[in-house]
Amino acid sequence: MTVQTFLQAVDAIAAEKPSYRLGGSGTDGTCDCVGLLMGALRRADPGITFPLHSSNYFARWRTEALAPVGDAQLAPGMAVYKARMDTGSLHARYQSGGSYANGDPLDYYHAGVVTCAAPLAITHCTSGGGVNGITTDSSAKGWTHAGYLTGIDYRKEDDGMTDTRTARIVTSDGNPLKLRPTPGTDKPPLARMPNGDRLQVLADAEGWAKVVWQGSTGYCMSRYLQYADTGEADIAQQVLNKLDTIISLMGGGGGG
Repeated sequence: MTVQTFLQAVDAIAAEKPSYRLGGSGTDGTCDCVGLLMGALRRADPGITFPLHSSNYFARWRTEALAPVGDAQLAPGMAVYKARMDTGSLHARYQSGGSYANGDPLDYYHAGVVTCAAPLAITHCTSGGGVNGITTDSSAKGWTHAGYLTGIDYRKEDDGMTDTRTARIVTSDGNPLKLRPTPGTDKPPLARMPNGDRLQVLADAEGWAKVVWQGSTGYCMSRYLQYADTGEADIAQQVLNKLDTIISLMGGGGGG
């Protein structure tokens, strides 16, 4: 599956606003951390199966090139984990001699997914601290490891996720632009984005753009976006032309 297909499935689960429940995977209004990853993969590929519902299993057996966050370049669709060196909390199946041991002694106790690289957005399902369900982190603080989920083709560049651009919201009537959970008008908006605000565009096709605004990922109508490489470039050129005119009038332009 493509990165875009996987992330659309993550977005679909998040849009349903599941509450946190250990063992939930976004199928009954509940979810847990690794359940978000499992549920999204199953929605993208219903034939996929997993022997265990466990973040430790996913980190060891469903994640490739797992490395410390400081050494990994975070990209959309990557799995991220919080890990600790605590064999007392690590299930025996992952310890030396266990059926799912691979020599890694860490306990990967929490999992999430990178839904945007710039600005960074890590989506995960958790409880505590006033949160009960899906939330998004705008910093990698606390996340220790990251890697690529098996079954996703991260090499595809035509999935629209590798060329992030900045855009500004420009509505014809000055009203806010609706941020929606899916590319359509059949579901309630996630937020209303003020006219003039900037956002990051991950993909833009068929009248809808996938964007990140203030840490939230969703969709909006493309016709209300003005890219920085169009209108703003024209303004910049106008400023440069005026500066050239002023320098000429002042008799400048010669070398030192």
